[in-house]
Amino acid sequence: MILSHKLKIIFIKTKKVGGTSFEIAMSKFCDEQDVITPIADRDEELRNSLGYRGAQNHKNKKWYFLSKKRRKLFYNHMSAEEVRGIIGQKIWDEYKKITIYRNPFDAIISRYYYLGAEKTGLSFEDFVISNPKALLENSQIAPLSGPFRLNYYVPYHKMQDELARIGLSYISDEIQKISAKGSYRPKEGTSMEEIFSGRPHIVDLICKACAEEIAHFNFDVPNL
Repeated sequence: MILSHKLKIIFIKTKKVGGTSFEIAMSKFCDEQDVITPIADRDEELRNSLGYRGAQNHKNKKWYFLSKKRRKLFYNHMSAEEVRGIIGQKIWDEYKKITIYRNPFDAIISRYYYLGAEKTGLSFEDFVISNPKALLENSQIAPLSGPFRLNYYVPYHKMQDELARIGLSYISDEIQKISAKGSYRPKEGTSMEEIFSGRPHIVDLICKACAEEIAHFNFDVPNL
């Protein structure tokens, strides 16, 4: 999560969407007043090696006194509602609020491999069934509707074009140089069609849980 006063941008970080690469790229353009939350050690090392700003101001006590509920800690995957509760309505209304969404069928595959795949002790099918909350997390972090709706929802599969469209091509250019968390999922045999083949009940489960985002972005459903 990044709150940049310099850029007047709030980046709300959803899960398994390339958000870490976005954060690292965006932090290049932040200054000393901006809030940047910590990321994993290996990703912080990458950010440091590029000479970009690391985690800063996420525990700044000034937010405690600005927050009506005396919240003062920013963290990585905090929700839009939590961010709004800290920063107040004025900043929330004035700044561009951005997140990234990824096809939930693709995102759950990446999550499975990121957590170790078979090393979790679960088959992919059992993993999905055992983690229903994982399918709902991104819509809870960055709601597509309601009072905490954001300004921009960037589709993962069209990230470069969408960032250019909303005037953030400078961040997109930096993302092209970064490969954060990109080595967990094998390149062979892990496409949506391959993983979901013969598992129509899992496809149906995800369709029901993620109906709003699938409809909003017109995400592809695996062709069984």
